[in-house]
Amino acid sequence: MLAKTNYQGTKTVVSPPVDVVETDEKIYVVADLPGVKQENININVENGVLTIDAFRTLSKLQPGSASAGGATGEQAEIARTETDARTFVYHRSVDLPKQVDTGKTIATFTSGVLSVELQKAEPAKKTTIAIRSAN
Repeated sequence: MLAKTNYQGTKTVVSPPVDVVETDEKIYVVADLPGVKQENININVENGVLTIDAFRTLSKLQPGSASAGGATGEQAEIARTETDARTFVYHRSVDLPKQVDTGKTIATFTSGVLSVELQKAEPAKKTTIAIRSAN
């Protein structure tokens, strides 16, 4: 994963890994988005480019929580807390190898994995155009 961190320690922009598979009729794009909720994902197709934008926000550690080292629920003293990033922003654009019919696109999200199935658009068919006389 490629990451860019602003040095205020509040946001990390991540380009998630994706797999793109093309068959005769469809294009499949699979992206790993760990920790993201489905409602925080936005998918767009424009000018032959699929764009995935998502975010997740980490909750703050509370003394006595299991994630802060107090698995028993006891109040724990935390002498120092260091947090590199509170919000992760995922952004990835994929150039699609063919034109797609966006009306037939299906996206699913399960266990942190986004799967997008895009139907290839029908190629323009050859059409014979009759010429009308000017009279």
